[in-house]
Amino acid sequence: MAGWQCLLAVFSVVFVSVSAFPSPNVKKNHETDQDIVPKPLVLKVDKSDQGFLAMAEFALQEFNKKTTQIYDIMEYLQANVQMIEGAVYIFDIVLGKTNCPVVTHETARRECRVIETEGQSEFFLCHFIVWKPATAEKKQLLKSKCQKLIL
Repeated sequence: MAGWQCLLAVFSVVFVSVSAFPSPNVKKNHETDQDIVPKPLVLKVDKSDQGFLAMAEFALQEFNKKTTQIYDIMEYLQANVQMIEGAVYIFDIVLGKTNCPVVTHETARRECRVIETEGQSEFFLCHFIVWKPATAEKKQLLKSKCQKLIL
C-alpha cells in the first residue's frame, strides 16, 4: 500500500509541475499574439452620407481660408473612412473657383456660381484627410494636398 501511495504522490507532483508551465508551443503562440498590430478598419463611404459631407464641408472651409476667391465642391471622387480613436475621413474632391470673393463676413455660398468661362475658370483636385475624434465634436484637418487642374 505504501508503494501505491508513493507512486500516486510522484504522479501528482509530476502532473502539477507539467500543467503549471505551458508547453513551448503555447508560449510561442502567446508571444506572437502580442506582436500582431491590428490594422484599422477601412470602409468606403457613401458620398451622400451626412458625416462625410460635414467633413468635406469642413475641408472646403479650411481651403477657402487660404484663398481670395471662394471655391465650391464640383465633384466627389472617392471617400473612405478609418475607425481610429474616432473617424478619419480620406477623400478626393474637385473644387472650382466661384464668382464670389472672400470677404470678412460669411458670403452665402448658394449665391456663388462656379466660373466655367475659358480663361477665367480654375479647378483643383484635392486630397484631404480629416479626423473627428470619438470624444469631441472638433474636427482636425490632418492633410490637405491640392493641385491645379489644367483643362
